This record gives sequence, structure tokens and C-alpha cells, in this order.
Amino acid sequence: MISNRLFALAFEYKKTKLWNKILDTEIFALKMSDGTTGYISVMGAGGSHLAIALYLGDNGINNLRTITDMEEYQESPFQYQEKILSQECLQCVFGNKNELTQKELEETKNYTQIHKIRLFGKNAYPQFIKYLSYRIPCYLQTEQDQNYLCEALSASIALADILKGKNPHMIGLDIIHRESKEILMLEQKDEQYFFSMAELPEVPSINHPVPDITNDINLAKIKRYKKFGIWECEIIRFPKPVESEEGLPFYPIVLLAVETSSDYILPMSPVSDYEKHPEQLMNFLINALLEDKVRPMAIKVRDERTYHFLKPLCDKLKIPFSLIKKITSLENVEKALWKRLSQNETNELEEILTILDSIMSLEDKYLRELPDFMIQQLDSILEKDDIELPEEVYTKLMLILQKIEQAKKKQKIEKKKKKKKVRELTKNIINITEET
Repeated sequence: MISNRLFALAFEYKKTKLWNKILDTEIFALKMSDGTTGYISVMGAGGSHLAIALYLGDNGINNLRTITDMEEYQESPFQYQEKILSQECLQCVFGNKNELTQKELEETKNYTQIHKIRLFGKNAYPQFIKYLSYRIPCYLQTEQDQNYLCEALSASIALADILKGKNPHMIGLDIIHRESKEILMLEQKDEQYFFSMAELPEVPSINHPVPDITNDINLAKIKRYKKFGIWECEIIRFPKPVESEEGLPFYPIVLLAVETSSDYILPMSPVSDYEKHPEQLMNFLINALLEDKVRPMAIKVRDERTYHFLKPLCDKLKIPFSLIKKITSLENVEKALWKRLSQNETNELEEILTILDSIMSLEDKYLRELPDFMIQQLDSILEKDDIELPEEVYTKLMLILQKIEQAKKKQKIEKKKKKKKVRELTKNIINITEET
């Protein structure tokens, strides 16, 4: 249950309209009562998200550095969203009535009625949210969470008072980015706030997970396969959450591997804890290669994370491997995948049916040329018990597989007829030769 103190500070903060004075990238620090350093971002200058966010400790400032350094239009949608999902903070958000749950509405209604507060207009309702990295947001879970957010709101109210008649830069408030060395720090002593400049923690080096590959038997099997295709790969954070047996739904990691000549995507299962256990994702990749009987001719990547993940495998299998700036096939597939994931179920079904109709319309000679691994993949979709296919999709998949089988049978019959015709022609030539 949200405390009266937190509600009171939220409504008092809203009256300051601090977001009209500073930007969300003009971060300031706060020495918390327990000695922790908090980092506060005041959002609302853009008009789309009215909130205050508190990030705690070294992890918090590094999280903020990642977000403030983002360049939305120079990254793929998956890269951009992964950085957004990485944030771990406490927020007081002001939104509309329809954005609150029934429980939140009841708590807000009880407080406002007792304190004779009338809520009207846009962004009138406070909401208190906890963000955890790569998990869906949740309510504040502990009394400590509420206390932290109370301290952040109180300091923000004090900062609004300090800034009256002043330019934020006059007191040292500035945009924080990866190269920043100092930050404005507020600290409360004897119920008064004092400010000074404090040194920021150093930016930590990035250590990408490297999987340990121990199953030499499976690698030996892959080595025997015929080399096929140039593959472009990237580890991505799936933008839709999945249920977890251990708490909140999470956003999983998956390896996207695209064969450049066909835009075929290697079927891969997602993982929940790639950072701690990269071997799980590697095992899924090796199993996918075994399932499709594929040994890549070459692999290309464009980011350091995927490079460090795939290098051990490429070294063991002696697959040519390169880190380059642009990988066109993967980018096109990512754009199409992002668009599909952004669609509702009806639009998604229509797109799938359109693709299946396109395959159905192919002439027999083109159906026969479809790669075996693609046909196997269509067949495996029908065999999976954990996927409930819409009846239209199931029917079209069955018809496509039947049509492919008929096209191959027809080809065999035509070959037999040709062989018979050749034999008859040869026999006639021999007969004519003997007669002459």
C-alpha cells in the first residue's frame, strides 16, 4: 500500500513543474539517508512522459549513461529497445486515469478524498513503478522502495526552489553523458539541502560473455556436413515478454541467424539468462545446425557482443568469420520481423497467409528447387505439439507440403519417361544400323 507521505510528496512535486526548468538528461545526484548515491532524471520537457526516475548506485549511473547516449535513429529498433529495457529504477509517473489498475485507482481515490484534492486534466494521476532490467514493470515492492522515492521527490522539490531565478548551469547542473566527470550532488543536513559538485564513478569496461564449447561429438557431426550459405548473425533482445517460472515475465535473448541468398532464418529457441549462462544459447545454436544439417560457409556480424559469442564456434569449425559495419540481409530481416511483432494478431495472420499463398502459387519447377532445410522447417511446424496453429494456416501448410511432394513425384515420373524414351530411341537406332 502506498504511504500518505509518498502521495503527499508526489502532489507537491507536481506543483513545482521542475520539468519545465531542466531536461531529462540533466541528471543530478542525491546522497541518500543510508549512504547510497541516487541519480535523478526529471522527465516531462518533451511532453510525452511526465515522471521522475531514481537510479541507485554505480549500476544506476551506468544505466543512465547508456540511456542518455542512445541515438534512436542510428540504431536498429532491437538495439534501441534493448537499451530502454535495460533500465533499473524507481519512478513516480503522472498519467491518466485509464492507465491505472483498479487497486491504484482505489488507493488514489482514498487519499484524494481524505485530503480534499480534486484530480482533473491530463497527467493528473500519480503512479509509482519499479523497473527491473529486462522484466516487465511492477509496483513498488518494499517499504524501502517507497522511502527511496520519497527522498528523491523531496530533493527534487528542494532543487526547484534552489533554481528559482537561476539558470541550471549556474549551479553546475549539466547534461550527463559517458565522458562526464562531475555531477551536481544534493545532500540533506538538518532538514536543509546543500549542493556541491561530486566526482562520477568511472565508466566500467564492457566484458561480453564468451561460451565454453565442450561437446566435440556434435562439432564433429557439423564438420561432416556440406558447407552451405553465408550467414549474417546478431544476438537480439526479443521485444515481447514471456512468462517466467521465477517471478515477473522477462524479455528473452535470441540469436538471429539469416542465410543471405534466401533470407532463411535458422530456428532458434530464446534464453532467459544469457549474460550468466551463454552456453545455453550456444547449445541451442549447435542443435539448430544439427537439426537443419547446416555447416555455414562463412559468418558475418556487426556488433562486439555477437562477435565474442560466435568466435569460439567459428574457430573450432574453421568457419571464415568477420566483423563488419553493414550486413544488409540481417537488417532487412530485422525490419520485417520488427514490423511483424508490432502488428496485432489479425494483421500477423493475414501476412502469414499471404506468404503461404505465394508459395502455393509457385510453379512445380520452383517448388522442386526449394532447399531441403526449408521444407523440413515447414514440416516441423506441423509436428510441434506446443504450437496451436490457426486452422487456415494448418490447412495451407498441409497443401503446400502435398504440392511439393507431388511436384517431386511428377519430376521422377518425367525422368523415367525420358529414360524410357532414350532407351527406345537407342534401340531403334541400333535396329536401323543392323538393317543397313
